[in-house]
Amino acid sequence: MPDLLSKYPNGKIVRLTFDGPKTEMPIVSDVIRQFPEVQLNILQGSIHQTQKGAMGSLDVQLIGSDKDVAGVINEISRLEVESEVLGHV
Repeated sequence: MPDLLSKYPNGKIVRLTFDGPKTEMPIVSDVIRQFPEVQLNILQGSIHQTQKGAMGSLDVQLIGSDKDVAGVINEISRLEVESEVLGHV
């Protein structure tokens, strides 16, 4: 994780965690359309199939005003996708 934070020093680094049907939702495209003033950069991600269904995580960089970035994080939460700010708070 420190490598990721040092490689992308701007904005907030956020990990999205989702499972089941949420792995098939167009979360990134929806957020980009709703918050065009926020730059969303996909840093890394993975989806794994388990006996209980798909599980995935996606690390993204969000660059924008504090208000707009908070709006993105709130929208992701509204979609019932877990989010964790990893750095650059």
